[in-house]
Amino acid sequence: MSITRNILYNLYEDDKLDADVLAKNLFDEYYDKEQGKFTKDLSQDIAKICNNDQHYIYQVKQELNKLVDEVSSETKEEVNLSPELKETGDKVSKILNNYGVKATLVNAKVGPRVTQYEFDLAPGTKISEVTNLNKEIAMGLAARQVAIGPVEGGTTLGIQVPNKESSDVSLEDVMETSDKSGVSMALGKDTNGNSVSADILKLQHILIGGTTGSGKSACINSMICSLIQTYSPDQVKLILIDPKKVELSSYSSVPHLLMPIVTDPQKAADTLDEMVKLMDKRYSDFNKVKVKNIESYNNLVNKYNEAGNSAKLMPYIIIIIDELADLMQTAGKQVEGSIQRLTQLARAAGIHLIVATQRPSVDVVTGVIKSNINSRIAFATPSNVDSRTILDQGGAEKLLGKGDMLYKPIGSTNAKRVQGAFVSDDEVDKIVKAVNNKYKTEKPKEETVEKTDKVDNKVEEDVNYEKAIEIVKKTHRISAATLQLELHIPYSEASRIIKKMEENGLIKSQKGNNQRKVDRKAVKEV
Repeated sequence: MSITRNILYNLYEDDKLDADVLAKNLFDEYYDKEQGKFTKDLSQDIAKICNNDQHYIYQVKQELNKLVDEVSSETKEEVNLSPELKETGDKVSKILNNYGVKATLVNAKVGPRVTQYEFDLAPGTKISEVTNLNKEIAMGLAARQVAIGPVEGGTTLGIQVPNKESSDVSLEDVMETSDKSGVSMALGKDTNGNSVSADILKLQHILIGGTTGSGKSACINSMICSLIQTYSPDQVKLILIDPKKVELSSYSSVPHLLMPIVTDPQKAADTLDEMVKLMDKRYSDFNKVKVKNIESYNNLVNKYNEAGNSAKLMPYIIIIIDELADLMQTAGKQVEGSIQRLTQLARAAGIHLIVATQRPSVDVVTGVIKSNINSRIAFATPSNVDSRTILDQGGAEKLLGKGDMLYKPIGSTNAKRVQGAFVSDDEVDKIVKAVNNKYKTEKPKEETVEKTDKVDNKVEEDVNYEKAIEIVKKTHRISAATLQLELHIPYSEASRIIKKMEENGLIKSQKGNNQRKVDRKAVKEV
């Protein structure tokens, strides 16, 4: 029987072992020095040995922590770093020591934009003592900004110092080395140089904020480019809302678009309304076949097709809004209501939102929007207040710009620093061209088109027109987006039907950004 087993089962009620002796016995038997952890949870054993004496339990645990710290410091004494990294690390140690903070440099990891120096703090040192010295450390290193915080998953404190020469992160490199589970989008590389991707199925919806020129648009480009290269139009559909009219225009020809790029703010608000209706329709379809979400529905379709049938899979729909502020100014209540419903309910229906803004103020990123979008990406912000609006924590005001971001997925308490992948305009054009060539369908030559084909097309057009009239009778509303979604027709066909309705006096001509009015009496008589 082992020492600790003897202790556990042969305790003397009147003669307890000293806490340090008991801790040493437990440490020697159960601590694995190679893995740096205990081989089992000792909480119950310690409680039994100490007969649930809380003071005694506390003393034993304190002694165990001391033994662990001693072993950790022994393994961290020798650090193999390059002379340049060692010199900078020693400078930071000296600055900390000047202000009475004892810290030992244990490691340094070089990232694309910053180098993270890891320090082991002396027992009893508060993290706030170091974080309060960020300006002093930055001045001592002649650095623009330094960021300080605990290293994720470790016991050390990380101090992130900007590199003298930053390196660009290529989208191709990130896509090749990142995780591709779910519906993933390439983001960039973290401070350790590891590729970071975002699975929209896990993140549900994403809020992106940052000042002009901080890398927000480049991040959206990386997301779109990785999506259209990785997934087919049958798997993923995109709705791009671009009030600026120039940011996303390069993607106007990709086959993944569910509708043409929306540039008018009022039409964008109407499109979000239509997405809410599509979400409700999808849930009705789920209910008919007794499934709960899009994954189960598509699995059912696959089984159905394996039996020799032919049914289409339901694609994921990703709505990307490049500037939320413009929509909120034009139709704030309408947009906020649609976003609220989509973010609360649309995930299981396979509809996801990516919302970006360069004005992360409370009148744009309202409490309703924030409370329903829990995955956040923050680029450089002018103040701590803006950082808290996006992330619910500070830190974005210390970012360096040009793709430097804080990534906080749903469920995380701390944001991860990532250098975003950069895609030039030329690269975007090449990617779009390659995607169009990959998924293009051969069109019949003009001279081979027979009259019968034209007649068939005419009949199909008349059927769509009649179906459109039925939709107007039920809803008393009409828009190209509605017809596209309900009838599964291209935008050109939807526009033709609306024009024909206007010529026949069923609807009024559009005035400005207002919706077309329906002549209910004329429609009823049809």
